[in-house]
Amino acid sequence: MNVMNLPIKRVTLFTVKVPVPFERINCPEFSHEPLNRGPTGGWDGEFFANVPFYIVKVEGDGGPAGWADTNRLVNRQDLLSSMGRLIGMTPAQIRSDDMETWGTMPKGLHAASLDWSARMQDVPLWKLFGEKVRDGVLTADWSGHRTPQGAAEMAKKAKAKGFHCLKLKASMEQDTGGIIAAIRDACGPDFHVVIDPNGRWETVEESVRRARIMMDACPTSSQVEDAVYGKLGYEAMKKMREETGIFTIRTVTEEKGVRDCAEYGINGMNLNGRWPVLHRTSKLAHELGIPYWVGSAVESGIGDLTTIHFALTQPAFTLSCELAGHMVREHPMYDRPIVYRDGYSYPPEGPGLGANADEHAIAKYSIADPLVVE
Repeated sequence: MNVMNLPIKRVTLFTVKVPVPFERINCPEFSHEPLNRGPTGGWDGEFFANVPFYIVKVEGDGGPAGWADTNRLVNRQDLLSSMGRLIGMTPAQIRSDDMETWGTMPKGLHAASLDWSARMQDVPLWKLFGEKVRDGVLTADWSGHRTPQGAAEMAKKAKAKGFHCLKLKASMEQDTGGIIAAIRDACGPDFHVVIDPNGRWETVEESVRRARIMMDACPTSSQVEDAVYGKLGYEAMKKMREETGIFTIRTVTEEKGVRDCAEYGINGMNLNGRWPVLHRTSKLAHELGIPYWVGSAVESGIGDLTTIHFALTQPAFTLSCELAGHMVREHPMYDRPIVYRDGYSYPPEGPGLGANADEHAIAKYSIADPLVVE
């Protein structure tokens, strides 16, 4: 029997809501920060853990199932209208870099198909992404909005677990210089801190001022991601780097963004997008010499595992990676853990992701009946 010709027969979508302890994300002083955009596009949405996301299961006739999760903000209608496209697809047709076939497929559906294909072929998922270039992935701990004291406590816990980097959110009201100084005193000057305002610093001048305060507190640890959004954000990053020397990072979703980062001298990137696009932006990042990580949508450990497998094959994927879903959720939603050693993450050994979704956990956290397409 040639498994490469066996088709997908069933796709199931589970709607889940997996709690996150609020104190794991924000200090009490920032109870108004939801980490989720509202209807106006501003940071006034519901607390992100209260927003459901989806877990995808792909199956053939017997044999293993493929698993993935979706971004919590994915368009539900896009998912529903695309599920039927998977029926009849075979492992021979499922590639991670095929833009013509998979370029408009929601990322979670594509990822579940890739996991299924790898399991059918009895190979680890990374083999469908490329040649392996590393065994483990440099990983950062992750949190939300913190006071200086809260940030220092979070950083000490992260360092005790073996991490060398902590990523935090920031708003205009936060004392980012105080945060950097407190973490420096708690963990030393070589423990990296990425401050991500998600565009909240608003102007070039304000961004440069805050970057200078951070660098005065600890020049060896300070990094900034997405101080300002839009074209102005590139100008802000360029000024920050030129005038303060701070390490700058930009979120990018397309090849043009990678080229813009090179033009403006931005130091690193947070890549996002569907898998065929990620192949293209990753290749271009390598060619242009810009290191990056692939951002976490903070859903479940299933998506984190997919990211690890991709990272094992990409030469430029060298910045500390966010794998926040399994770190902060009440349950990681898989049955075998990611292993951490000295700040690096390693997937479980085995075909596909190396772990299965925990179907008991799916049943526990489901908030609606499964949607099935056959």
